[in-house]
Amino acid sequence: GEQKMFNRAIIIILFLTIFTGCQIKIEPVLNSSLGMSAFENMKKVQRHDASIALYLDPKIKKLMIEREIRAGNFSFPVGNALSVKLIKALTYTFNTVYLIDKPIYTGPDKVDAIMSVTLQDVDVNLEVNTGFASVATKSYTRFAIRAEIKDTINNDTVWVGTTQAQTSGKHEEMAQMTYQEAGRGFAAGMDKAIDKVVGELIHQMGKSQNLGKYLKKWAQEQ
Repeated sequence: GEQKMFNRAIIIILFLTIFTGCQIKIEPVLNSSLGMSAFENMKKVQRHDASIALYLDPKIKKLMIEREIRAGNFSFPVGNALSVKLIKALTYTFNTVYLIDKPIYTGPDKVDAIMSVTLQDVDVNLEVNTGFASVATKSYTRFAIRAEIKDTINNDTVWVGTTQAQTSGKHEEMAQMTYQEAGRGFAAGMDKAIDKVVGELIHQMGKSQNLGKYLKKWAQEQ
C-alpha cells in the first residue's frame, strides 16, 4: 500500500514538473516597418512644411503584453512597435519630427506644434485550440489611442483625435505547433492592429479643417 502511494506521489510530482517546471519564454519580434494596412488606412500620404515635437506617453512606449498559455510565457513589446510606427508615419506627414520626453519643447530650434499621444485602452485575447489533427491559434487585439496637437506660439489646441483599431487573427498548423510558431501567429495580428490604429490617426489628421488651416499658416511662416 505504501509503495503504491509512493509511486502515485512520484507520478504526480512528475506530472506537475512537466506542466509547471518547464516554462518556455517566447518573445516574438513585432514588425517596426509600416505595413500596407497602415497606408490603406492613411488613404493619403502628404508631407507638410511644418515641424512638430512628439511626446509619447511612457504607458505607450513601455507597453508590454504578457500572457501565459500552457507552458508558454509570451511577451510582446507592443509599445516599442507602436512608437516606432507612429514616428515613421509622422515623418511622412511633417518635414521635421522632434522627440521629447516631457510634453513641452525646450530645444533651440523653431517648432510649430507639440503632439502628445496617450494610450486610452488595450484589449488582447490569445488562445490556442488543439483539434484532432491540427492546432490553431486565435487572437483578438484592440488598441485605442488619443492624440492632441497644440500650437507652440499661443498654446492653442489645434486638433484632438481618438482612434481605435481591432483585428482578429487565426493561424493553423497540421499536427503540432511550436510555441514559436504560435507566437509568430499572435504577433502578426498585433502588427496589423498597430498599423491600422496608426494609419487611422494620420487619416483623421488629414480630414481636420482646423489642422489644415494651421498647416498652411505654419508653411507660410517657414
